[in-house]
Amino acid sequence: MPIEIELPTSFPEGTWFGICDEEIPVTMGPDGTCKAWDVAGGRPFATTSMWGGRGRRTDEASFRDFVKNQPFASA
Repeated sequence: MPIEIELPTSFPEGTWFGICDEEIPVTMGPDGTCKAWDVAGGRPFATTSMWGGRGRRTDEASFRDFVKNQPFASA
C-alpha cells in the first residue's frame, strides 16, 4: 500500500537534493548527514550510493515534486 512521505517544511541552508537510481529521493545536509526520503520520516543513506552515475542532483522544488509523485511502498 502506498504511503505519503511528509518532508520538513524547510531544509537547512546549503542542503543538497538528489535522486539515486531514478527512484530514491535523497538529501544531504550541510553537516554531511545523508537521508533517503522513500519511507515515512526518512532513513539514513550512504552518500557513496550517489557516486558512479547512480545519483543526480536536482533543485529543491523538483525534489519535492518527485517525492510527492512517488507511490512508495511501506516497508
